[in-house]
Amino acid sequence: MIPNKDQCYLHSYAELALFKSYVDQQFNAILNNQPREEVEKLLALMGLLALGEHYLSQLDKYFTNDYFKNALGIKQYQRFNLDDWVISPQFKELCSAVSHVLTPFDSNKIIKHTFDFEDGRFDKHLQPIYDVVNSFLHSHYLKRYANTGGFKIIDFNQKLREKFEQDGYLIIENFLTNDEVAELKKITEVIAENELKNNEAYLYGNGNRLQRVFNILNKHKRFRDLLSCHTVVQILENIFARDTLHQKYYLSSFQANILNPGSEAQQLHVDYSLPDPLPPWLIRVNVNFLLDDFTEDNGATMVAPGSHQLLRKPTPNEHVDLVKMIAPRGSLVLWSGHTWHRSGANVSDKSRTALLACFAASYVREIAVEENYLEVMSKEALESSPQVLQNMLGVNHGIKQGASVITDVPDEV
Repeated sequence: MIPNKDQCYLHSYAELALFKSYVDQQFNAILNNQPREEVEKLLALMGLLALGEHYLSQLDKYFTNDYFKNALGIKQYQRFNLDDWVISPQFKELCSAVSHVLTPFDSNKIIKHTFDFEDGRFDKHLQPIYDVVNSFLHSHYLKRYANTGGFKIIDFNQKLREKFEQDGYLIIENFLTNDEVAELKKITEVIAENELKNNEAYLYGNGNRLQRVFNILNKHKRFRDLLSCHTVVQILENIFARDTLHQKYYLSSFQANILNPGSEAQQLHVDYSLPDPLPPWLIRVNVNFLLDDFTEDNGATMVAPGSHQLLRKPTPNEHVDLVKMIAPRGSLVLWSGHTWHRSGANVSDKSRTALLACFAASYVREIAVEENYLEVMSKEALESSPQVLQNMLGVNHGIKQGASVITDVPDEV
């Protein structure tokens, strides 16, 4: 598998930190014997290459970027003339030391990185640095694409992206195999039955005919495999793509939803609590996995195609043409948080189960949780804070019934 250039480069500061760990593991012994100032210059240069920057002038902007420096462990803030440095004796000494411990690799499988120098005069000097960066990028690319979790790889191509943007929803059939559906459904059923038996289940709707199983990431490994698999990650990277090296999205919630026979239909809604008008940019996306067929009569989710473009919430009792998302089990179903939707009524004689994952653009979290006080404050400080301050900090926010339940489900069911 030979990656193209766009795929091969690093896409985030988190990946850049992985590159720094790689450099530490491979070259720490020799770099420890070099002046720290020279090592940090080298790290900055390699970081620039790994991010796919091709111009020497780009380095200057990164020296005002704390995220870049923190990812690479750079402490100094003093700029330097890269043109002069890469032909200096100090740089040559670093390259010589690095080249002696380089692990051989098949350079034919690597996308070569080159700076766009006017006369190419530095290419010879930079070759060992190219080799370090390219060796990491190739192995990192393979690891990135190897994380399938055993699930199918689906190409979320431009055609699918355009259909999602046009309709506000998308159905991708046959993502999960029959065996995978059976496995995930059995795990879900065991957890749901245990919570019912122990009076810990979250039930809702008329007659409590609907059941949610919250915090399923904490209740079985296969749910963690599912959300971190290649297909899901690539869909999210595509949908939330924007020009940043920061994390582009976060998981908002992941739960199982079970509609038992007699479950009533939901009210038409969007997945926001924002005031109208809704912003024109994407904030949330639902990624759902069908563990049962969605049929005409078992409560298939209903959507209003194109409603995401209205940039408002539906008013009470508003009439709109809805489409039932009829789809076979194993399908992966997406819809925008702007899209008007509701679950239908289950008038069949069988339950209907789906796994519902909701993701939000990372800038929403940056606005609300620029500093994560629930992580950085001590438990004692949080608990001794006035209630009004605890509310500001979000103490107990998002804790659903049954979320903290410990379930004993074997890895193989």
